[in-house]
Amino acid sequence: MAQHAVVVPGTGHRPRRSSVWGIVTTVQRGLLLMLALMTTAGLVGCNKDVSDRDLQSIDTVAVKRLMDTSRGNTLRIVDARPPDQFEQGHLPGAMNMTLNDLPERARLPASVSSARTVVVYGQHPSSALARGLAKRMVLAGHKGVRVFEGGFDAWKQAGHPVERIDAPADGDDRTDARSSATAGRR
Repeated sequence: MAQHAVVVPGTGHRPRRSSVWGIVTTVQRGLLLMLALMTTAGLVGCNKDVSDRDLQSIDTVAVKRLMDTSRGNTLRIVDARPPDQFEQGHLPGAMNMTLNDLPERARLPASVSSARTVVVYGQHPSSALARGLAKRMVLAGHKGVRVFEGGFDAWKQAGHPVERIDAPADGDDRTDARSSATAGRR
């Protein structure tokens, strides 16, 4: 059925849209915004092959137990936060790896692929960085990936130890702390 423009007689103007049309337009804009946000979230690490349901979670108590009982190269802790946050504090023995360090469908570094269990964490429980990196590890074929749901915030709040990377003093000829941390990342 074709729609015709309604013109108010004698004025040549169309009447204002009713408030119902304003609501529909607002709802449509909201839906488009939600679609755009979901698409952006997909770029952070989500893909059609691995979903949140494919990830296994682990809590603070279980992470601490694993760290206390694991021997050799059976456990690898991976901090998915940006390097500057990693340097300010991280779980003991953690390595720093970002999404940029592991493109989709890339091979895992030997230090990660050889570990039976890999615990990935971010800053807080809803860390998209940790989830995205964990998904890429699962996609790369690692079966023992766990997401530490509490993240760094929960670890600190529980009073567990934290390691830092201290920058060398000016004029110090020691190896740059960042480059030595990066060497452990790859």
